[in-house]
Amino acid sequence: KSMFPNIFSFLSKILYKNFLNIIAKHYKYCDEGYTLFEDSCYLFESDFYKSWHEAKQYCISHGGNLASVHNQQTVGFLAGLVFVFVAHTARASWVGLNDIEEEGNYVWSDGSPNDFLVTWAPGQPDNWQDDEDCIQLYGADNNSPGYFNDQNCNTAYPFICKKGK
Repeated sequence: KSMFPNIFSFLSKILYKNFLNIIAKHYKYCDEGYTLFEDSCYLFESDFYKSWHEAKQYCISHGGNLASVHNQQTVGFLAGLVFVFVAHTARASWVGLNDIEEEGNYVWSDGSPNDFLVTWAPGQPDNWQDDEDCIQLYGADNNSPGYFNDQNCNTAYPFICKKGK
């Protein structure tokens, strides 16, 4: 098995992150490591994985929350960056959508309105084993790009933080 795809993936990730940091510093819209899209700054944390609750706390401690999505353009943007940043077989990342309080009643962890109908991956949400209350977004190279999936909140995944610019 060739190691070139892994090296290429690693190098492209580094180059892309450096490019985003240069743009962010030049325009000073977002903190270092965050990417501006529309009116929000996004952090794609793929260097270490966390449970949904740990990821939420991490985002809050950095002045934001897990990402909320309110239009299809943002879904496409996030799914593309999940593809670039996440070297994970599922190519998925935590976002703030969840039904922890009431099964089937999905809310965003940042308290923003659930005003956008997300597109679920085929067969989802399924609340498998009555134990999937937190939502992840599939990346662009998954077989369901830009689709959402419910997952056990204690499973460690990369995650996406969002905050104002």
